[in-house]
Amino acid sequence: MIKVMTMKQMMVARRGTFVLVIVLVAVFILEAALGVAGNEGALVPLGALRTRGWSVADWWRILTFSFLHLTWWHLATNTVGLLWLGGIVET
Repeated sequence: MIKVMTMKQMMVARRGTFVLVIVLVAVFILEAALGVAGNEGALVPLGALRTRGWSVADWWRILTFSFLHLTWWHLATNTVGLLWLGGIVET
């Protein structure tokens, strides 16, 4: 038998996934407010990975680059993937 969960049960079961989605959307809103969304070069100071020449001094970029998205489409596709995989991992 297939178990059907309510939205509240799903949000409790997938709490970590939903928190990550909220953080991703909040960071993208911040990018848009700062006017750097869509500008690859402008995202580098916020923590985007450089295509070449990054060094050991840039270790912190490994923690920050996953939260930055170039466009809303990039954010949307990554969010759908996160919701799908997060659901598998958390349940």
